[in-house]
Amino acid sequence: MEGKLGGHALVLNVKGTWRELTGVVNKLAANLTSQVTKAVALSNLPKQIKVDTQGQILDLKNTVNGIIGHQEKASEPLDCRLN
Repeated sequence: MEGKLGGHALVLNVKGTWRELTGVVNKLAANLTSQVTKAVALSNLPKQIKVDTQGQILDLKNTVNGIIGHQEKASEPLDCRLN
């Protein structure tokens, strides 16, 4: 899939274990996308993403890591005042 967002595995003419595995992979991809989206919306990103990737997934990784960096910088003065 070369790092494209919104992609799903599509395996034609398979049954049994391979069909189930394809479904599981698609659910995992959807779940990961959902978790990242929620974390960004709630500014709840405690760690940066460290994976080798390419394409749109690389762009997403860089964007999320940038948001995390901005979030950490913005919370520093607040942390100092609260402690």
